[in-house]
Amino acid sequence: MGSSFRWLVSLAVVLALGGGGALPEAGAVCVGDCGGDGEVEIADLRLGVEIALGRRSPSECVAFDRGAGRVAVDDLVAGVANRLHGCQPRTPTPTATAARTPTRTPTMTTELELFDVGANFFSIRMPRGWDIHIAGVCSTLGILIRDPAVPLRQIFYFGLIGPVYLREAQRQIDLDYIHGGGFPFITWLDAPAIDPLTVSNYFSHWPDIAAMEAATDFLPEFPTLTGLTLVSSEPLAPGLPSGDSALLRGVFVEGSAVGQGQFVGTTWVYLPFTGVPGGGIAYGSVILGVTAAKGEFERVEATLVASLESFTVTQGYIDWCRLQQSQLWGAVARAGQTLRETSDLISDAWQERSQASDILAEQGSDALRGVERVYDPASRQVYEVPAGWFTSYDLHRGEYELSDLQLLPDDDLPLWRSAPADGGLIR
Repeated sequence: MGSSFRWLVSLAVVLALGGGGALPEAGAVCVGDCGGDGEVEIADLRLGVEIALGRRSPSECVAFDRGAGRVAVDDLVAGVANRLHGCQPRTPTPTATAARTPTRTPTMTTELELFDVGANFFSIRMPRGWDIHIAGVCSTLGILIRDPAVPLRQIFYFGLIGPVYLREAQRQIDLDYIHGGGFPFITWLDAPAIDPLTVSNYFSHWPDIAAMEAATDFLPEFPTLTGLTLVSSEPLAPGLPSGDSALLRGVFVEGSAVGQGQFVGTTWVYLPFTGVPGGGIAYGSVILGVTAAKGEFERVEATLVASLESFTVTQGYIDWCRLQQSQLWGAVARAGQTLRETSDLISDAWQERSQASDILAEQGSDALRGVERVYDPASRQVYEVPAGWFTSYDLHRGEYELSDLQLLPDDDLPLWRSAPADGGLIR
């Protein structure tokens, strides 16, 4: 996910196409056509990479700048596509939020509109008025779709996230190496240690991953899932050899609101722990999630899943990714199918969820908000009180009119689903 990895991928694209020479001129209307002659030359692609790496000025080829004031990986992708398939008209850069006039309303529409990222990229249907953010290429492609009015509502897909450490000891090895004057190729010193490496443990560390500098460098809008607490995990067949895959459910917070989500992912070891600098790292791959406010997830889940199901990668983009990144297991070749299959898993898992996991979700929500629930066994009225309140109440029951309150039992779903009254009403 780090910048160096993405630029190496782009550089490999250019080197695979060969070399040449040309002088750049301004005024091109085809992405990557530095000479303005209607064609993208090899030299144009090489110049684009040099600009992206900061070695040349963007003014040397304005054809690569699609309005962001810089050259990003996706600009290079568009340039390569124009080299392979002929020039296409300029389209808005996919790394920026899609140009649209959103309907900023808390009411979620079930109407899906098509978002098409050029003739050589992908398309997806998404709720009307939502924002889409895109980064990366091929195996590193990342997509985040979010309701600007209610940020808890989101859909995301990340082809590759990492690296993360396998052990905390590896970080110390890397720190000693860097502080000792070693070559600074290790750019993930702020990565968490996922020990043991499982999907559940990986997602438990998601807020730490989101806090990495590489995460916001990759996608400024990277979902934070603050305080993510997992309430269920269902093993899946690994998507990669020696990987670990699972379908998970969890709760998290956004500001003062609690969100709920379903997640799928695979973790795998990239370099084993051997005691040398730069080793002992792993990645998460094909990471998907759909989230919404805890109280509305059941109502909007079908629309979120329908958006995932609509994801379509164009054949031209698949072929290009296969050519350039075959060594990275060609995951993009099945990206569309993967999302459709996974959306079915998410939908089925939500419909088949157990009462126990529903109660765990409610308990996790209470813990995140710093509250607990008590109830009156006679009336079954539920009250929400500050966390720890019941301990003090239990010692002074005789001082209350409601002297028989109890904590909610762990197996009574109707009680957990009932709307609680304000604990301040307890006398």
